[in-house]
Amino acid sequence: MYASNGAWAALFRRSAGFHSTQLMREREGDRYLCIDRWETMQAFEDFKQKFAREYQELDRAGEELTEEELRLGIFEEL
Repeated sequence: MYASNGAWAALFRRSAGFHSTQLMREREGDRYLCIDRWETMQAFEDFKQKFAREYQELDRAGEELTEEELRLGIFEEL
Protein backbone atom coordinates (compact mmCIF):
# COMPACT_ATOMS: atom_id res chain seq x y z
CA MET A 1 0.00 0.00 0.00
CA TYR A 2 2.78 2.46 0.86
CA ALA A 3 5.53 1.32 -1.53
CA SER A 4 6.42 3.19 -4.70
CA ASN A 5 4.13 0.88 -6.67
CA GLY A 6 1.37 0.80 -4.04
CA ALA A 7 -2.06 2.32 -3.74
CA TRP A 8 -0.89 5.64 -2.30
CA ALA A 9 1.58 6.31 -5.10
CA ALA A 10 -1.03 5.30 -7.68
CA LEU A 11 -3.41 7.90 -6.25
CA PHE A 12 -0.65 10.51 -5.95
CA ARG A 13 0.36 9.96 -9.59
CA ARG A 14 -3.00 11.40 -10.61
CA SER A 15 -1.50 14.80 -9.72
CA ALA A 16 1.05 16.52 -11.98
CA GLY A 17 2.86 17.89 -8.90
CA PHE A 18 3.76 14.45 -7.51
CA HIS A 19 7.37 13.24 -7.86
CA SER A 20 7.81 9.95 -5.98
CA THR A 21 7.17 7.77 -2.94
CA GLN A 22 9.83 5.77 -1.17
CA LEU A 23 9.17 3.21 1.58
CA MET A 24 12.02 2.30 3.92
CA ARG A 25 12.19 -0.22 6.77
CA GLU A 26 14.30 0.08 9.90
CA ARG A 27 17.14 -2.44 9.72
CA GLU A 28 16.63 -3.90 13.15
CA GLY A 29 12.99 -3.42 14.01
CA ASP A 30 9.60 -3.09 12.52
CA ARG A 31 9.33 0.64 11.93
CA TYR A 32 8.84 2.06 8.47
CA LEU A 33 9.49 5.45 6.93
CA CYS A 34 7.49 6.63 3.95
CA ILE A 35 8.84 9.61 2.00
CA ASP A 36 6.51 11.32 -0.45
CA ARG A 37 8.07 13.91 -2.74
CA TRP A 38 6.05 16.72 -4.29
CA GLU A 39 6.99 19.60 -6.56
CA THR A 40 5.73 22.07 -3.94
CA MET A 41 3.71 22.02 -0.72
CA GLN A 42 0.97 23.80 -2.64
CA ALA A 43 0.87 20.94 -5.18
CA PHE A 44 0.25 18.51 -2.30
CA GLU A 45 -2.43 20.74 -0.77
CA ASP A 46 -4.14 21.08 -4.18
CA PHE A 47 -4.02 17.30 -4.58
CA LYS A 48 -5.59 16.73 -1.15
CA GLN A 49 -8.40 19.12 -1.99
CA LYS A 50 -9.08 17.65 -5.43
CA PHE A 51 -8.89 14.01 -4.29
CA ALA A 52 -10.20 14.42 -0.72
CA ARG A 53 -12.62 11.48 -0.84
CA GLU A 54 -10.09 9.03 -2.33
CA TYR A 55 -7.39 10.26 0.08
CA GLN A 56 -9.62 9.69 3.12
CA GLU A 57 -10.66 6.23 1.91
CA LEU A 58 -7.05 5.12 1.51
CA ASP A 59 -6.10 6.64 4.84
CA ARG A 60 -8.85 4.65 6.57
CA ALA A 61 -7.80 1.45 4.77
CA GLY A 62 -4.19 1.97 5.91
CA GLU A 63 -5.15 2.33 9.57
CA GLU A 64 -5.30 -1.45 9.97
CA LEU A 65 -1.66 -1.68 8.87
CA THR A 66 -0.31 0.88 11.33
CA GLU A 67 0.01 1.06 15.09
CA GLU A 68 0.98 4.72 15.03
CA GLU A 69 1.49 7.35 12.36
CA LEU A 70 3.77 10.29 13.02
CA ARG A 71 4.62 13.15 10.68
CA LEU A 72 8.31 13.88 11.14
CA GLY A 73 8.09 17.18 9.32
CA ILE A 74 7.90 18.87 5.96
CA PHE A 75 11.31 19.10 4.34
CA GLU A 76 12.59 21.05 1.37
CA GLU A 77 15.37 19.84 -0.89
CA LEU A 78 18.43 22.10 -0.91
